[in-house]
Amino acid sequence: MPQTPLLTLGPVPADGRDAGAWEAFTALAPDADALAVHADAVPPDALASWLRETARRPPTVVVLPDAERERALLEAGADEVAIAPDAEALKGAMDRARSRAIARGRTERFRLMIENTRDIVSVVDGFARFVYASPSVREILGHDPEDLLGTNAFEHVHPDDVTPTMETFLEAIGTPGSTRALSYRYRTADGDHRHLEGVGRTFVGADGEPFAIINARDVTERVRAEGSLRQSEARYRSLLGALPDVISRIRRDGLVLDFHVPPVFATEFPAEALLGKRLQDEIPADLAEGFVRAVAQVDDAPGPVTYRYAVDSADGRFYREARIVPHGADEVLSILRDVTPEAEAELGLRASKAELEASQAELRALAAHLQEVREEERAHLSREVHDTLGQQLTAIRYALGWFGRQVDGPEAEERLADARALVDDTISRVRQIAADLRPGVLDDFGLATALEWYAERVERRTGLVVAVQTSGDAETVPDEIATASFRIAQEALTNVARHARAETVRVSLTVGPDAVRLRVEDDGVGLDPATLDGRRSLGVLGMRERARAQGGALSFEGAPGEGAAVAVTFPLPTPDSPA
Repeated sequence: MPQTPLLTLGPVPADGRDAGAWEAFTALAPDADALAVHADAVPPDALASWLRETARRPPTVVVLPDAERERALLEAGADEVAIAPDAEALKGAMDRARSRAIARGRTERFRLMIENTRDIVSVVDGFARFVYASPSVREILGHDPEDLLGTNAFEHVHPDDVTPTMETFLEAIGTPGSTRALSYRYRTADGDHRHLEGVGRTFVGADGEPFAIINARDVTERVRAEGSLRQSEARYRSLLGALPDVISRIRRDGLVLDFHVPPVFATEFPAEALLGKRLQDEIPADLAEGFVRAVAQVDDAPGPVTYRYAVDSADGRFYREARIVPHGADEVLSILRDVTPEAEAELGLRASKAELEASQAELRALAAHLQEVREEERAHLSREVHDTLGQQLTAIRYALGWFGRQVDGPEAEERLADARALVDDTISRVRQIAADLRPGVLDDFGLATALEWYAERVERRTGLVVAVQTSGDAETVPDEIATASFRIAQEALTNVARHARAETVRVSLTVGPDAVRLRVEDDGVGLDPATLDGRRSLGVLGMRERARAQGGALSFEGAPGEGAAVAVTFPLPTPDSPA
């Protein structure tokens, strides 16, 4: 790279100094590669001031006629002073000025670096006395750097750290060229202590005496943070130690990062066998499948993803519940606990429920059987009453007729008429009892005719208007369903007559290919089905049991003041149904 030509401010003219030339010189000087200034060309004070105050200037040689002002100009900052030089001597002076300027620049950069560093840079002699302390000591420790010069560096070290720090220093100072790292606490100007981490290197000076350069960094906040972290970690470990659960931190690909295993699980989950390994490679395949599935669901689940499994051992069967929750983008937490008591209780409840359901099923079967037996018995009694008593009473009436033809007299005639009326009333009552026990019309003519017959009886007995509507072939309805439907209609009409204060009732029977539907609807005071479900009415329970026994479904409809309805649906067996 070409050098800027040498800028020279030559000797003054004979008529005096040239002020304009000095101004031109100071304007051009910063851009010159080197300067040669003849001291008699400028005011002496101006030259000295310019040397002291110009921070950026090229290498400068001051040319003097004699050595009178040499020292002062060197102290002011001249890189070289040449006494009445010839051309060769001036060239040598310029070369030396350039070398010193380079050194000066390096020194300046080093000074700026040291004075602006956030670390504490210090130089101590072989007796640990401060020779230099960087300005940062004031900001970090509150000490004035000048106040530290000549004092012992260990004077402000924390008492607990003096011995190890001094041992390190003595070891290093006795081994020139060695480097040591040390951590210690240093007292501040206000009596507090800061944590410092230092790196020191030892040297031997030109005078043969050892010295050390120490670069120390304030790590107080980091040390405090680490202390807080250790305390937090200790609390965390203490808390974990008190938990009865297995808690693990697992990467989403299954790698086990951390594991807390309480003693009760130590044999089942040895931590040393799982840490650093993929969980699904170390556990049974079915459990691995549950874990992988839970991890896949954990981000979309509103809460923990849980699954249970059983563990069989020599001591019996135990139940575990795993809860998987997200822990950052790449990890999950697994909380595993023993739920054996709860699981056994649930299994016991399920067993009890199953037993209860089985018992209820048996009771329903028994009730259905009793209903069938009852119907058979009622049919038998009905036939006995109708056939036997009816025939006997009829024979008695005929006998009374014969006696009437054999006896004369008004009193005998009157007695025989009373006997005939009593027998006729008894026959009527026997027929009614037989019909109530089991209406023969149901067996002889089917469900539709039986409903119409019973509706007429209700109308005669209560004054209600009962309309019966049927559709479909009622004769195809199986006997058991026909009987259940008729009895439910009987109970419903009885309830209407007793409680509904209705005027009309409509009975609808629909026989379809797959079901029989019966509906009894009135225009009475109505009811609330919700309150009806809570009543323990024997009539309602009887209707429900009759419907349930044949696989039917019974329901109540209505509202207060708007009438009520009872509806039942019985499924019909299909041709493919087992007999």
